[in-house]
Amino acid sequence: MANMYFLGIMFMQMIPKISLSTGAPVMALPLVFVVVLSMIKDAYEDYKRHKADKQENLATTEVDSFDSEKFETVQWSHLKVGDLVRVAEN
Repeated sequence: MANMYFLGIMFMQMIPKISLSTGAPVMALPLVFVVVLSMIKDAYEDYKRHKADKQENLATTEVDSFDSEKFETVQWSHLKVGDLVRVAEN
């Protein structure tokens, strides 16, 4: 929301009659810097979340096969809705 405020100030600076900067958008450079820095931070956090999700999906668990009385080991990424999962601890 703060970035929207500064964007509005930047547009108002471009109107020479009400601007102290004679129509030059002086706020543009700091605003672009902050927005680009926020984008880089968010992209890095998304990349870390993607790596953690991939590692978590490679973990294994035991699922009832419904055909027999035994459980088979599968990766979490292969689980489907309705699978009966054995929980050993926590």
